[in-house]
Amino acid sequence: MNTSELILNLTSYNAVSGYENGFTGQLCDILKRYTEDVTVDRFNNVIAAVKSEKAGAPKVMLEAHIDQIGLMVSEIKDDGTVSFVSVGGIDPRILPASDCVILGRERVRGVIEAKSHDKEKLPKIEDMYVFTGFDSEHLKSIISAGDPVVFDVQPTSLCNGQLAGAALDDRAGIASLIMVLDKIKNANLNFDLYFLFSSQEELGMHGAYSGADEIQPDLAIAVDVTHGLTPSVKKEDGAFETGSGAIICRGPSLDYDLTNKLIDMAEKKSIKYDIEVAAGNSGTDAWAIQTAGSGVRTMLVSIPLKYMHTTVETIDVSDVEAVADLICEFLLGGDFNA
Repeated sequence: MNTSELILNLTSYNAVSGYENGFTGQLCDILKRYTEDVTVDRFNNVIAAVKSEKAGAPKVMLEAHIDQIGLMVSEIKDDGTVSFVSVGGIDPRILPASDCVILGRERVRGVIEAKSHDKEKLPKIEDMYVFTGFDSEHLKSIISAGDPVVFDVQPTSLCNGQLAGAALDDRAGIASLIMVLDKIKNANLNFDLYFLFSSQEELGMHGAYSGADEIQPDLAIAVDVTHGLTPSVKKEDGAFETGSGAIICRGPSLDYDLTNKLIDMAEKKSIKYDIEVAAGNSGTDAWAIQTAGSGVRTMLVSIPLKYMHTTVETIDVSDVEAVADLICEFLLGGDFNA
């Protein structure tokens, strides 16, 4: 399996938070190459399962979120401009002069402009608009308030195994879990393995809450991204160099003993890794999963990502592979008892 090609394919689909059905069908098609037990629930979570033949087997869940940040039409003005609001945490610096597509009854291409060009002041989202070229009457016949807006960008392969593009948060995590599926396809598991590809993480981890409650796993590993080092984001800010491998998170909301087993496995199998610390909410779906049912022993493994929540999010492909390798070794090691 070519990791770069897999990631590039996954980023080609649009799944703004709350509008994930633009991607769920394609993801199901990919997952059905490995298991027929694939469903989409009423919340747009995609759930796949690989069952063992052992009666009463424990449930292990792997999770990554499918949604991405984006925009949403809020009003079509009389002059034909389109006002919008953010869906998820958008860095407003990327918006002026960006190409976008409004996903209404028709796909409408546009460009984002600011109402003011004061070079000393960054415009707020409410001071920007989408210009499409259509008049308001025609626009109202093909788009409506509440339609999602996505950035019209293509991913880019950079030097030394780096990829840049939109939605790598968290398509990189999805890629790592698909690689796990590929690696364990011929294994005899003594546990039921569930994959939760959750919705609406960017809105408040909504899909992880409902999906984990539906599956009721005994233990879980959430896979997301964490901040990568850039000239403006330093190591003392809690960032990691791309190429650091699997970033294993430790903190009071994450299972202490199982997290140590992940670290031990990385050491034993010489899988590149680093340690991240979260004293409280990690800002990932791990925070939601741990509270499902009567509680889930949860771990968090992340992929360093530069320029988070922009259209040029950047990862090192080797980190995605390291996460997949670590999770596979942990699963096939077989000892989940603390």
